[in-house]
Amino acid sequence: TRRSSDLGVAHDVSNGHLVCNGIEINSTCSTVCIEGYEKENEQMGNLKCLENGEWDDKRTSCMKEGCGVFQKV
Repeated sequence: TRRSSDLGVAHDVSNGHLVCNGIEINSTCSTVCIEGYEKENEQMGNLKCLENGEWDDKRTSCMKEGCGVFQKV
């Protein structure tokens, strides 16, 4: 397993990093947050190398752990 900085993946993650299994077609990268932080959107943060050689754009950020955003009901 390699970090994105070793692979030329252009995606910085504040308070975390990407862990990738390669740079070939169908390779994947996952967002890993440092201790005390969590993914802003759990449905995002896993990137895949597409057949056109581009990474899909399912990026997320690492936010300080807490209650999240309060929404009116």
